[in-house]
Amino acid sequence: MERIALWQATSLEAAIAMAEPDAESRAGREGLEYLGFADAFWTHQLRHDRPDHGDEVFSLMRDSLLAPDEYVATFFTAGGAGPLSDPDGAGRGWYTVRRVVRWPEYGTYEERITLWRADSAGGALRASEVESRRYADEIVGDGLDVGLAQCHHLGDGRPGAGDEIFAYARASELDPTAYLDAFFDTGDERAEDLGSD
Repeated sequence: MERIALWQATSLEAAIAMAEPDAESRAGREGLEYLGFADAFWTHQLRHDRPDHGDEVFSLMRDSLLAPDEYVATFFTAGGAGPLSDPDGAGRGWYTVRRVVRWPEYGTYEERITLWRADSAGGALRASEVESRRYADEIVGDGLDVGLAQCHHLGDGRPGAGDEIFAYARASELDPTAYLDAFFDTGDERAEDLGSD
């Protein structure tokens, strides 16, 4: 299970230090194994004291030469993957939506998770589509929203520190190291391992 939570901290390292005990505790309660991998994203562009409607709450860049349909099949549909909530059965509330934008100039894909207050999952998906296409056009320039949209229902209250904002399950027969390499190696790690800049 991939899980993303909000932490109010003074640095990425401090956020990870808060997140790891929480991840270990959650894994233990649910009979899962925490793989010891944590990543952080600084939500520095928030318009409020905590995330609000339309804010980006997570982003990950991954180098890949795969075509958009192959990229989505490789990283988001392998093993019957899916969000760990029932957004289609939920009504008005808070949602997060993960979308993927291609940066063709760099051979990179960016996974972005944004927060939406909506009457339904469909409303959150529509709002995220408009925002993601604008982002691809205005920020990336010649970017492409690849069409992936994974929705996670958060409930009625606006999320704050320590709240889970996205959870995603993926079935895999890979051992933990191979799993992390397959799904979380962004390309930068490979460059560092090979001693390149």
